[in-house]
Amino acid sequence: MNNNILAKEAAENFVVHLFSIVSDDYKRKYRSEIWRLFEDALRISLYKRNLQEAFESFKRNIPCDVSSFEAIEIASFLSNDEEYLSSVHDLLRSNLAYVVLLARHAHFKNKER
Repeated sequence: MNNNILAKEAAENFVVHLFSIVSDDYKRKYRSEIWRLFEDALRISLYKRNLQEAFESFKRNIPCDVSSFEAIEIASFLSNDEEYLSSVHDLLRSNLAYVVLLARHAHFKNKER
């Protein structure tokens, strides 16, 4: 699969939902630097063996609302086949800043609706 397409899918179907489950209190507290903190926490989490473990690690590092609709979307994304998730994991590890930029764009585009 083309890396640009995979990056867009990862941003829109995983990373933007991951940002959405970060607690609103945390987002308010760190308003001016939330995207940097988010990216740093995700980068640290991606050192885990796979995307599921990275997700679990991320939830331990940043307060999240795992009962939200967005958490269900993440679980659905993580139910994709292992080869696809491995490709996404590798892409995130090597191109995280780009994928987070795509996710930020998607997030703000969704807020405008």
